[in-house]
Amino acid sequence: MSKIELYPVVNPVGGDKIIITQVNGTPPDVTKNITVQSIIDLVPTDVKILPTKLLYGDAAGIGVDTDKLSYIQGGLGSVNEDTVVIDGTMSLTASSINDKDSLNIGSNIEQIHSNSIMYGQDINFTGIANPQNVTLVGKNIADIATGVTSMEALGQGLASNAGSILNTVMIGRNTGNNATGNFDGIIAIGHASLSNDLSICEDTIVLGDFTASGPKEIQDTIVIGRSCLQQAEEVLQSVVIGRDVFKDLNYSGGGGLIETRLNETVAIGYGVGAQIGDELVSENVFIGTFAMANSNQSTNVQNANQRNTVLGSRAALNLGLGNSPNGQPINDNVLIGYRAGWAGANNNVVAYEHNIYIGSDAGAEAEGVGNVGIGQNSNAASNLGFYNTAVGVNSLQSQTGGDFNVAIGNDALQQMTTATNNTAVGKAAGSTNVNFSNTTSVGHNSQPQANDEIVLGDNAVTTLRCNTPVISGLSDVRDKDNIEELSCGLDFIMDLEPVSWDWERRDGTMKGKKGSGFVAQEIDETVQEWEAEDILPSLVNKNNPDAWEVGNAALIPVLVKAIQELKAELDECKAGK
Repeated sequence: MSKIELYPVVNPVGGDKIIITQVNGTPPDVTKNITVQSIIDLVPTDVKILPTKLLYGDAAGIGVDTDKLSYIQGGLGSVNEDTVVIDGTMSLTASSINDKDSLNIGSNIEQIHSNSIMYGQDINFTGIANPQNVTLVGKNIADIATGVTSMEALGQGLASNAGSILNTVMIGRNTGNNATGNFDGIIAIGHASLSNDLSICEDTIVLGDFTASGPKEIQDTIVIGRSCLQQAEEVLQSVVIGRDVFKDLNYSGGGGLIETRLNETVAIGYGVGAQIGDELVSENVFIGTFAMANSNQSTNVQNANQRNTVLGSRAALNLGLGNSPNGQPINDNVLIGYRAGWAGANNNVVAYEHNIYIGSDAGAEAEGVGNVGIGQNSNAASNLGFYNTAVGVNSLQSQTGGDFNVAIGNDALQQMTTATNNTAVGKAAGSTNVNFSNTTSVGHNSQPQANDEIVLGDNAVTTLRCNTPVISGLSDVRDKDNIEELSCGLDFIMDLEPVSWDWERRDGTMKGKKGSGFVAQEIDETVQEWEAEDILPSLVNKNNPDAWEVGNAALIPVLVKAIQELKAELDECKAGK
């Protein structure tokens, strides 16, 4: 097939000039100006030239009328424009009229460009960008950009109000369409992302619909998901992956003191950090469904959320939600596990900082500073205290106040509420201690009966073993006053009744075993008779009315006094011989 010959379509008049390609002549295929009369001479008399048709032919034949290639004056549809119809295959070799290395097809496309492909409508039409090395396909792309270099775009309304665009890829609809600043090093894919009054956008990847539609500045950030980062005004060096992540950041306004900022933070999951009330969220790691969501939501003042590590579904969810209107700083915490730290800091505390909670519901509803809870339900209560440590399932589970307590072991200090300075190590150690302070409970089910006690083991323990049998206590004269000779001696000892017995404990322990020593009630009667409660305070322990105890070591000074009295009597006997 030879080159297509184009003929006038409206009433040619003799003498009119037209450019055609000669198909039969010497030399062949020469383009030249000929008159209308010449065209008529080339057409057989039995062929009628229709005003809406184009002719074609081959080098050996004569052009014939055809329906395969048509020029329809006035168009075919509702748009009143002339239309060219091609029915068949087409091979087109073409370039831009202003740059042989470019191609532009469409309407309202910037004509000054280099090494570029632009296809569509309203592509940098009103700008002065002089696009270079770009591939732009769609509508309303970089309409008023002042510079476009190394950009690939596919879609509609992409960066339509942007300034300078460099090294950028955009795919979607209305992405970056309200941004008035510059784009540099951007990959944006989705609908209506980066669509607010963005003034600075550099080295960032945004994938998803309605994502990062709020920031005025975003740099060095990766955002993947839907409806993420809709309110943050400044976003730097962060990774955000999921849906609704940091949606409605600075939820209640935060007093409007500064821009809402998200810096150096990694957030992964559904609803992570959604509706946070803080203005500054920095240097955090939040991973898990609804992790740190709603925290400080009701605050009306400027607060910070910094250097926290939160891992787990609903971990730190509703943290500080009820602490209205002031909120509190949430800094330097580690919360790991399902609902770890959930609903904490809700009682107008000053700060929620330096806490470590690891385990399902660890630290749930807890408050304060410097607390540690490791294990399911550990430190899970409205804890107003400071520097408490709980390791083990249900340890420190009921605490509502108190400081400097240590509970290690499942159920350790489980029922303690407001006491301080307790240490419990072992399964259920100190678990029945509600308000005693300054106790030490070591061993399974070891339970103190009063303040200032040390308990080793439970009721089943029969032997205490250590390298030395000596237990020393403070006895410095500088710490004593009103020192007097002990009044209880031999006569007191003679009033005591040592006995032996078979154990029949009410808790079922020690069954079948024998014992020897004293009966607490009997010794107490003797102490009462001698009015020695003040000088022998630890001989009978009645702190637990259901389990009286005897402190045998308290008898040592009395025994020494008795021996001394016996020695004196013996010396008198010897002297009277």
